[in-house]
Amino acid sequence: MNNSNARYIDKLNSAASLGELAYRKFVNKDFEDIAYFEPNYLKEFLVLKSKKNPLLL
Repeated sequence: MNNSNARYIDKLNSAASLGELAYRKFVNKDFEDIAYFEPNYLKEFLVLKSKKNPLLL
């Protein structure tokens, strides 16, 4: 696949690979400012009212 807007990482999705990627970001000082970071959810987060009657539990 070739797409200029995507990055493909040739690593397995495992804890061993995650450590290597995290170390590489640490060495390059590639940090996120988590005080102002908002996660990029694929769907909007919805808070729904429970359909169950709490008195019948």
